[in-house]
Amino acid sequence: RGSRGRTTLPYDSDELPNFRDNQQELDSLFFREKDPIPAGSPEYSEFIEFYEKYVLYQRKRKPPAMETCTNPQLAAKLGIPQTYHQRYKLNFAVLNTTTKTRLDESAVSAFRHVLLLFHDFLQKKRLQKLRALKKAQSSLPIAKAREQILQHLESHNCLV
Repeated sequence: RGSRGRTTLPYDSDELPNFRDNQQELDSLFFREKDPIPAGSPEYSEFIEFYEKYVLYQRKRKPPAMETCTNPQLAAKLGIPQTYHQRYKLNFAVLNTTTKTRLDESAVSAFRHVLLLFHDFLQKKRLQKLRALKKAQSSLPIAKAREQILQHLESHNCLV
C-alpha cells in the first residue's frame, strides 16, 4: 500500500457544539422518536459518553485529516476524487432536517460527522460480539458433528 497524504478538514474540534449546552436543539435535529437513536434510549446515553470523549480526544490531537487515494490512476478512471474525508468510507447517512436551529451549519455538520462515527463504532462493536459468538460456537465439542447432524435431520423425521 502506498503512503497517504494528509490535509486538514473543513472544520476543527472547536466547531463541535457543546452537547450539554445544545442538547434540546440537537435532540430535535438528530434524536427524535423515529430516528435510529431516539432520545432516552440506551444508545443515546452511550452516544453522549462517546461524544464527550470524542471532543476531548479531538482537542488533544492534531487537526483531523483527509485521506488521499492510494491508486490515483483508478480514481481518475472511475471519476472519483483523489482526496476524500474518512466519513465517506461509512455506508450510512444522517439526513438533513428542515428544522431551524441557532447552531451554525458547520457545527451541525461537525456533529453529524461524530454521529456517523458513532454508528460505525456501534456496528463494529456488534460485529465483534458476533465474531466472538461464532468463534465460541465453533469451539464447542458438538460443532465437529454439525454436518452429520444436519444430514440426519434431513433424512429422518426425528433425531435423538
